[in-house]
Amino acid sequence: EIERERLQEFSYSSTISKELLGEIIHKKKLLDLGAGANTELGKWIAERGGKFAALDIHEPFLVEQKNAGLSAVRGRVERPPFLPESVDITHMRFVLLHLQPEARRQAIKEAVQLASERSFFLEVDWTTFEGESLINQFRDFSLAALGKRSDFYMGRKLKEEVESALAGKKVEIRERRFHRDRGA
Repeated sequence: EIERERLQEFSYSSTISKELLGEIIHKKKLLDLGAGANTELGKWIAERGGKFAALDIHEPFLVEQKNAGLSAVRGRVERPPFLPESVDITHMRFVLLHLQPEARRQAIKEAVQLASERSFFLEVDWTTFEGESLINQFRDFSLAALGKRSDFYMGRKLKEEVESALAGKKVEIRERRFHRDRGA
């Protein structure tokens, strides 16, 4: 419940997604793989005439999406229940960092297969997170504790992960980096 509420209020990631998607989302179908509980992106897409569907494994997150009037489907990003090229755009935000290497490769492949036009992957790189001494100590403690289950440096190696997962396929990869102002 606490995580659901935290994700519902976490808007920075939606701000970045909106900037990435820009005007290309107009009248497009987007599948948000590992959507979580935050409904801001789905509402924004709907306001632009697009269609949004959330895929997540956690039922409480899907309930949030449905309560906001959005489409939501239960499933795993490594085996989504959709046909190839069934949406225009796939979007995956802060999901790959939680997956083991084989599942990560499979999720990337699936995202690309499902999209008839583009796939967007957004990940964090905690190597750029700096603060005062106590903040840095907390960062280091958190990364040590959580790093056994998640890769908080995924953003730094995302391009290589995508290239590896799609080896042999002709794809265009555009990399864009975002930095949050200190304290934001």
